[in-house]
Amino acid sequence: MNPVGNWKVKKIATFVEDRGVAMLPVDEYVKISLSQLDPNDEDFKKESWHVHMMAGALMEVMADGTTRCLMPLPDDVSDEMLKSEGIEPVLHDGKRYMLEKGNHWELRGEDVWMDLGCETDYNAFTGESGAWRKVSTKDGTLSMDGFMEYERI
Repeated sequence: MNPVGNWKVKKIATFVEDRGVAMLPVDEYVKISLSQLDPNDEDFKKESWHVHMMAGALMEVMADGTTRCLMPLPDDVSDEMLKSEGIEPVLHDGKRYMLEKGNHWELRGEDVWMDLGCETDYNAFTGESGAWRKVSTKDGTLSMDGFMEYERI
C-alpha cells in the first residue's frame, strides 16, 4: 500500500467504563471522552480542547518519507494568544491548525513502517519496543500501535 496522501482520524482508543479500552469512531470518542470530564474542573476547557484536537487531527504522508500532523485549533482562541504560547497557527482548507513535529515513514517490502519519534521500552497495545512501528493497513486504513486509526481523505 502506498500511504502517500492525506489522512484523518477514523477511530481512537480510549477507556470506556463498561468495556475497558476500546477503539471508538471519532464521534463516539468525543461523546464518551467529554462525558468523563468534570465541567467544574479548572482544566475542563483545556481537556475538552485536547479531546477535539485528537478527534480532528489530520496526517499528511509525503513522498519524501516524512509526515506532518495537523491538530485543529479552537475558534475562540486568538492567534495572538496562540503565538504567546509558542504556537504558530497554519491554515489548511480554511481552518486553523497547529503543526506538530513530523516523523518519518518507509516501505519495507509491502509493509508501511513509521518512526514514532521516540524510543519506547514496551508498547502495551502491540508488545513492540523501539521507535519504528509496522503500520497496519487493514481495509485501506492506517493504524499505529492500536491507538489511532486513520482513513484516507
